[in-house]
Amino acid sequence: MIREPVAGRRNGVTVLPAVAAPEPTADTDEAPPPVAVPDGPWMTTREAAAYTRFSVDSIKKMASHGRIPVHKQGRRNRYHKDELDRWLRTGQVSS
Repeated sequence: MIREPVAGRRNGVTVLPAVAAPEPTADTDEAPPPVAVPDGPWMTTREAAAYTRFSVDSIKKMASHGRIPVHKQGRRNRYHKDELDRWLRTGQVSS
């Protein structure tokens, strides 16, 4: 019996079922990115990993070594979209 993935929460993390990327529409040549980008400018580590296409472990390691722009909110790391865009373009972390 094959079970369909179901959305829910596991270990405090919201789990969404995998969804295929939509097909390109007639008015555009390319399909939208398969990664959902958050509405606001702040991202969690997982969202930043998906946005930059690095693994979660790589993002955590780069953040701990100061090689990626990161903001601490208590024990949590948050990443700003504009800073990540700048970092992806230049490879430098603003001080």
